[in-house]
Amino acid sequence: MAPLILLLDRDENTRGILRAYFEHHGHPVLDTGDCEEALSLARDHRPALLIGDFPREQGGHADFVDRLRREAGSSAPVLILTARATEDEVEAAKAIGQAVLTKPALPAAVLQAAKRLLSAGTRISGDGAAAGMQEAEGYEADSRGPG
Repeated sequence: MAPLILLLDRDENTRGILRAYFEHHGHPVLDTGDCEEALSLARDHRPALLIGDFPREQGGHADFVDRLRREAGSSAPVLILTARATEDEVEAAKAIGQAVLTKPALPAAVLQAAKRLLSAGTRISGDGAAAGMQEAEGYEADSRGPG
């Protein structure tokens, strides 16, 4: 069985699209729109990877990753998926060894980044629709749907 993925995003549509795409590719998925619930799910289910957009009003990316390590005891890699990351936030995320893709990101680019993190711990950053596709080996730029 493929590794368990935990998705955290306040946007239900984003979670639904990514959940369907990852499940279509064989990954079991848990999802939530709440940081506290994500910590609880991480503690209880031990996902192999967490993909998320961590709300600034709940501490932001670095704070969440710190809490994930301390409170949930998780060492799972984290793929930050965000529309509003500043250059400093991207650099801070890379400094703590996490991958960053900016929204909008095609599901195929998110899946490819996730696979790289799961297999090799590779950090990926940049525009999800551009750099993410460049990172996706064998990805066809005109392919927009699951498949």
